[in-house]
Amino acid sequence: LGVQVGDGGSPLRSLQADERVEAALQSLREAVRLEDNMTYMEPPFLHAPVRQCLGKVLLDSGRLEEAEQVYKQDLRVFPENGWSLFGLLETFKLRNQTRPSTDDEKHDTLNRFKVAWSAA
Repeated sequence: LGVQVGDGGSPLRSLQADERVEAALQSLREAVRLEDNMTYMEPPFLHAPVRQCLGKVLLDSGRLEEAEQVYKQDLRVFPENGWSLFGLLETFKLRNQTRPSTDDEKHDTLNRFKVAWSAA
């Protein structure tokens, strides 16, 4: 997914960038729906779960609560996935600036992240 953000110079470029992000989010949500309906396969059809891409775009566009929910949903589908745990930790870090998450939840996620990557 390539979403090029404007140079921040003109309001029109910013609006165009916002529209591209919205289009990307719409496409990613549709891709998640399609992925959810795929037949289970080993190895999986897709290298990385699409929810991780959706979570990253939400995170980068400042939609922290939505990103958190997307990463948590991915962890329900792919338990203990290191990349989704990383995205969730990044969400907690950024969200602390606006609304702190519970220390227990952050601590638990950090421990799970360390275990997931301990053999990498």
